Amino acid sequence: MSDWEAKHKPECGKIGHIELETFYPMFASLNETAHQYDGMPLHFPLTHRIINIPTPSVESVVFPDESAIKLVFLGNVILMEQMSSEKWQLIAASFKVRSKLLRRIFREGYVLPGVLSARRQDTKQIRLQYHHSPVTHFGIAKGTVEVKLLDQLAYFDIDNSTSQHGQDPDDRYWIYSTTILEEEFILDCNMFTFNFSIVVNHEAAQMSAEGV
Repeated sequence: MSDWEAKHKPECGKIGHIELETFYPMFASLNETAHQYDGMPLHFPLTHRIINIPTPSVESVVFPDESAIKLVFLGNVILMEQMSSEKWQLIAASFKVRSKLLRRIFREGYVLPGVLSARRQDTKQIRLQYHHSPVTHFGIAKGTVEVKLLDQLAYFDIDNSTSQHGQDPDDRYWIYSTTILEEEFILDCNMFTFNFSIVVNHEAAQMSAEGV
């Protein structure tokens, strides 16, 4: 009998159990790679000067389709190293306000690639559970999300007088799971761009590797 048959083969047949909530930080981290991957083109508003303050307290702009969206006015092109600096948005109320706008724009788009990046191929058998209730269904869902117009961004390029809508709340993808008790849970890691300022602290998460 080989070493693999004696030691490793019995372990391969075992099913590891992982608490669903402890997996959230990993899913969020994998989703973030879709926005940080070097092969993805940089979102164009990040390379133009922002010449207004598109905060929720500022009045929205009405588009021809009668939608009132928070319009971001884009000026001249800037260098990549100037992104997030005062060269990018001089009139921001504070560094914190400018930083939040940067993160909202940075995480716009690539929703489906981000969700798909959470997939992982592994030869080990792993079962998710929620409070000891096995997860029976797990996958990706497509749908819409209700977002107030004042929390949606659109862009107007002053140089060529063109406008473009930002992230579409009607084109949404998220991870869902259902337990054997018919409890349903969703994880949507793409709401920050809609001013939903809740993030996953993956650095502080203590994830056990036991059984993985």
